[in-house]
Amino acid sequence: MQKAVLMMNYLKVTQTANNNFSHKGACALDLGGKDTGIDSLKAPFTGVIKKIYTKDANEVWLESVDKVKYADGTEDYMTILTMHDNDVSNLKVGQVIKQGEIYYDEGTKGNATGNHIHLTVGKGKFTGTGWYKKPIWSMVYK
Repeated sequence: MQKAVLMMNYLKVTQTANNNFSHKGACALDLGGKDTGIDSLKAPFTGVIKKIYTKDANEVWLESVDKVKYADGTEDYMTILTMHDNDVSNLKVGQVIKQGEIYYDEGTKGNATGNHIHLTVGKGKFTGTGWYKKPIWSMVYK
């Protein structure tokens, strides 16, 4: 069983969960790198790409292939959503990404004020379309 590990060479949280700017009511983080270019995100676990939505912010859903160990000691599947990479043409639904492999970059695609990665983590497997509104758009897990 893998431990889920958030991996960037340089990690700076530029907006926290439930922040008053664009994360009000959302459990999401904005991650920035060194501010000297485009930094990359490495897969926190071995996962499979479940969905790619390119019409807005190049959203990519990555689900662990097996249960992972969370920081709190619990074990379950993990699904992460990343947003704002400027080009995800190298990614395909069904593609397996190994833990530690670079797969996503900071960017400004969509409604972004500067290079960063919007990250949402959910416990469990990806279900449905990935979004529901209650009262804000959130991710769906089972």
